[in-house]
This record gives sequence, C-alpha cells and structure tokens, in this order.
Amino acid sequence: MDRNKFSAIAHRNHAFANPVQEGKLMKMIGMATPKPKDLVIDIGAGKCELLIRLVENYQVRGR
Repeated sequence: MDRNKFSAIAHRNHAFANPVQEGKLMKMIGMATPKPKDLVIDIGAGKCELLIRLVENYQVRGR
C-alpha cells in the first residue's frame, strides 16, 4: 500500500496526526508559555491544526 494513502486513511478522523493525546499536547504547549506575537513555524504539519490552535489561543504569529 502507498505510505501516503495509508497515512491519510489512518489519520482522517484525527485533529492531530500525532501519537500524543490532544489534551497532553495542549498541556505541553502551555508549559512552553507561548506569548502573543511569538513566531511559530509548523513544518510537516499535516492539517496545521496545532498552529491554528496556537494562533487562536495564544495570538502567536504562524508560518
């Protein structure tokens, strides 16, 4: 099977294409204490869900 197709099928119902649970991921982000206007670069982000939440919750700048 095509690796990209398999990944798309496996992660289609997940907000994050990540083995870490959503709650734990958000807790780790909070521990990093992002500040408004910080620049966050999300590389290999899949659906960019993490970057979207950082922008919405912490008013960071995203790329």
